[in-house]
Amino acid sequence: MITQRSHGLPLHLDLAVARFLEIRRTGRSLSPADFDHTFPALIARALSDLTADERHVLRSAGLLDAFDLDLATQAAGPAHQAAARRLVERPLVTENPYAIWPIERP
Repeated sequence: MITQRSHGLPLHLDLAVARFLEIRRTGRSLSPADFDHTFPALIARALSDLTADERHVLRSAGLLDAFDLDLATQAAGPAHQAAARRLVERPLVTENPYAIWPIERP
């Protein structure tokens, strides 16, 4: 079910793994129906449990060309570094500390 739905997209696979781990933590038995979700549904599920601070950081970082913890914290406000750190732990967000910012466009 997962490979059929993912079409080989790595982010879809990462989100499916996160869903698997979430279900396993609850102790509930897994079924194929647990993974019969579209990509947008997996994204919505992954974002549904963000705190207000994490949502603020995600919206602020979404305006940037590259994600860097310090830059995202500055964009969201210095009081949000803990939320930015938690956001980096999610499969949806990839931090690249070596990215050149701003990214020059041709």
